[in-house]
Amino acid sequence: MTSEHDLTRWENNQGFAPAWFDEISKHWDEYEKLAALNYTPADIAMYFDVPISEFEHFFSMINSPLKYHYDRGPLLQKAQEGMSMLRDASTGENVVQAQRLDSARKCTDYKNALDEILFYDD
Repeated sequence: MTSEHDLTRWENNQGFAPAWFDEISKHWDEYEKLAALNYTPADIAMYFDVPISEFEHFFSMINSPLKYHYDRGPLLQKAQEGMSMLRDASTGENVVQAQRLDSARKCTDYKNALDEILFYDD
């Protein structure tokens, strides 16, 4: 898990971050949206005009803010969609949204149960 201290060290460029990192860090919202749209790290590197191999190197480092925000993007999108479905389904008037919400809940429950079985940690 990325600690706030590690993110601060990256963002303050204390020996970790390359020069192009500062430019990307000014656009985390845009970066996260690209990740939510299923763009690969290589695609995002090209989008921000960063050498792909260099970007992927820093992306794969432990406690990388690039990886953190890449994972955060789809999570935020999924949460926003879920909250929207919940709001629309809660009235009972939108049957399709209620069905989508039920399906999404079942999928999430299944994934959580599978993760608990495979990766159970007391």
